[in-house]
Amino acid sequence: MILWSVLAVGSTVLTSRTAEAGFCGVGCCTPCVTSCNFVEHCTTMTKTCRRLVWEPQEVTRLKTVFEKKPVVQKISYCRYVPEVRTKEVRYTVCCPVWETKSKTITYDVCRPVWEIRTKQVPCTVLRPSYELKTRTWTECKPVYETHSRDITYTVCRPQWETRQHAYTVNTVEYEIRTKQVPYTVCRAVPEQKTVAYTDYERVVETKCRQIPYTVCRPQWETRQMKYTVQKPVHEVHCTEVPYTRYKPVLTAKTVEYQSGHWERQAYQVSGPVIYRHVAVADPCTPAAESAAVEGETVETVDCAACGPSRRKCRVVKVQCPPVTCYRKVWVPEIRTKNVHCISHVPVECTRTVHHCTTKYVPVEKTCTYRVCKMIPETRVKDCVYKECRMVPVQKTRTYTTVKYVPEEHVKTVCYRVSKIVPVQKVCTYRVCKMVPEQRTKTCFYKVCKMVPVERTCTYRVCRMVPETHVQTIKYRVCHRVVEQHSRVVSYRTCRMVPEERVRLCKYTVLNPVVCEGTVVSCRLEAKKVPVTEIRRVPKIVTFEIPVEVYSCRRRTCG
Repeated sequence: MILWSVLAVGSTVLTSRTAEAGFCGVGCCTPCVTSCNFVEHCTTMTKTCRRLVWEPQEVTRLKTVFEKKPVVQKISYCRYVPEVRTKEVRYTVCCPVWETKSKTITYDVCRPVWEIRTKQVPCTVLRPSYELKTRTWTECKPVYETHSRDITYTVCRPQWETRQHAYTVNTVEYEIRTKQVPYTVCRAVPEQKTVAYTDYERVVETKCRQIPYTVCRPQWETRQMKYTVQKPVHEVHCTEVPYTRYKPVLTAKTVEYQSGHWERQAYQVSGPVIYRHVAVADPCTPAAESAAVEGETVETVDCAACGPSRRKCRVVKVQCPPVTCYRKVWVPEIRTKNVHCISHVPVECTRTVHHCTTKYVPVEKTCTYRVCKMIPETRVKDCVYKECRMVPVQKTRTYTTVKYVPEEHVKTVCYRVSKIVPVQKVCTYRVCKMVPEQRTKTCFYKVCKMVPVERTCTYRVCRMVPETHVQTIKYRVCHRVVEQHSRVVSYRTCRMVPEERVRLCKYTVLNPVVCEGTVVSCRLEAKKVPVTEIRRVPKIVTFEIPVEVYSCRRRTCG
């Protein structure tokens, strides 16, 4: 059915295109070419077209619908109720017990031992030696003289001159001319043509076919189920339980512990021995007398160098003052303190414990219920429908066409020609020319002349002469002597003693309780309900549209 509809639409499109090809300017409305011998003429015609349309149609049918209906049943069930109980739990705790002990520690101490030693050290001393020298040199002294001379220079003076220049200018002149130009014109000639085409006619046929479908039919069954219920039986018992309770006892005791404090101790360290060079005021005085006066120690004294300068250097060893230092010293001491201790004394006791024992007895019960089962059934219904078929039909159509015949013509065209004509002109202008002139001026200047002069200078030169001496130096050497010492150290030891205790713990027990209740189940019932559906039916609609046709007619040129 859909195939025939597609063929009908295709034939409609083919027919419209065939009709458009038979006329000049149909569809696109392109006018004929006009000239002096023809005039346009437009004619309006009608054209029949077909179109496929789907129309809605209401159809009523019966539909099976299942409704749910509630069913109430009474049942017995077992529910567990939680109950909180308590019980005694024994556990072991480790209690710390502290003990004071002592031990002897041996350690090494390094004691410093100082030793005085001497050594010979050679040293070199530079002694100054002075000399008188004379130096002669030549200097150039500047002497200035004034001179004059004549300088000749050239100056350019401007001189103006009038000149004329002849030049040629090109002028454009225009001239009008005519010429014969051939051209071609197309003349329209009408012709009659006949075209054969195929058209399709619609043929509607009524048919009937059977459609199978499946329907589910409900079927109810009654079933029984056996189940076992545990029925609780409770019993109460009494029991005498012995237990040990620990009673705390407060005691006091004296404990010795190792302690001490830091003390600040002062000690002196001898100052270092330094060497320095001292200039002797009177070099001929013995070094021992000068040292006794100044309170210093002199290693070497040399009086052989006394000369005209009356100066000499000596090396003096000086002892620096002692330095006071402080250090921290740990002073150990033993102290005592009172400590309060708690000890637990066990006490035997008894108590009565009531406990409940639950025993479950199985009981069989029967439950009846209904089950709905859907059984499929296959049914057949008749469906009447219409089938549209397109039948091809051969047809012919006559139309008029226009044929264009070319014709040769000649026309006169006017045009303009340009020509270049030379013209002579004269231009007057001024020229500036620079004329050189010679001039003279007098210039004064100074001339410097160097005159040599002899000069003499006397100066004093100091030269250091090295001298070697040997001196004895005393120094201290420190070496460590190891000594062993011992001391008693007190320390505390912790020992864990196990101790049993009792505490109450809570736990939950589930007690069964038989209850009765209702259960709501659903039952499906089938019934027929009319349902309206809308479906679309194909229909071919015929309509006419206007078409403009252009034609050309011959006329006489005025």
